[in-house]
Amino acid sequence: MCVDGYHSRAWQGGGESTIDVMQRAGRALEQLVEWHPGQRVVVTSHGGTISNLHLLTTGRYPPGHVANCAVHVLKVRRAGSPWGVGAWGDRGHLTRLGAESASAFGGGAKSG
Repeated sequence: MCVDGYHSRAWQGGGESTIDVMQRAGRALEQLVEWHPGQRVVVTSHGGTISNLHLLTTGRYPPGHVANCAVHVLKVRRAGSPWGVGAWGDRGHLTRLGAESASAFGGGAKSG
């Protein structure tokens, strides 16, 4: 995983660093695994947090942009066990609904 000055610095105004977000989100997912052993859990979040969870899981950022309303499947296990990526960036449900355009959910050309 890339850990350098950019990823470890806190943002102006007290914002979290990339590493801080990764660690906080990772702890939250581990807690959900403990609360719901053997179950599937749905979690929603902002694209930046989703990107950081991919980085935590694989050691690298996700391929391409994290699109609005896409489905990403992380295989999260108890603390100390390896995690995995089951699916990434699935937008098939949007195609079936006829809502595949970038602006369908209020996003612009840059948001997905």
